[in-house]
Amino acid sequence: MNFTDYNYRIGKTVKNWDICDGADYGSKWGLTDLYPNCEANLRTLLESGEDFCTEWYSKKELLSVVLMRISGKLTASVSAWTDDLWESDDLIYDAVWEATGREECLTEDTVSAIRDTAFEAEIDDHTCVSCDVPDDYDKLMDTISEMADAADKECNKWYQTLVEIVKEFDSLGELVFSENAE
Repeated sequence: MNFTDYNYRIGKTVKNWDICDGADYGSKWGLTDLYPNCEANLRTLLESGEDFCTEWYSKKELLSVVLMRISGKLTASVSAWTDDLWESDDLIYDAVWEATGREECLTEDTVSAIRDTAFEAEIDDHTCVSCDVPDDYDKLMDTISEMADAADKECNKWYQTLVEIVKEFDSLGELVFSENAE
């Protein structure tokens, strides 16, 4: 297991351990389904009692976790995200399909208007949940699972709000598809 130095505050560093041993993902289904080598590496870090930082991503879910022990206090930050709302149109088209059942292309102005409304409604495509967590491996995994559920729930809430925005656009006749554009 290799490490790099991680600056967590000005003038303060901690070893950032690669529990994935160079692999892209540390777990397959969710954040707690760790691959055997990742689990062994994480258990070693937890048992060491030393301060550390590590992170891993889930292969099949849009989830990641950063785990840090600083001055003996263990903190986890779990991130969840959906398709990109700001750089890609995929999430908007998912919402259009859910709201209307239509698959046609929207005009660029309509996509921009939906994005603007989503921005005003403070919708995002990413959320992070952070808290202090237990040092015990099994309790830690339970807590990370609960945190992932909470982060997913927030992303789903935002997505459902996006669907409602699309429904509102449709009810007002402002959902303009390319073939309907003048």
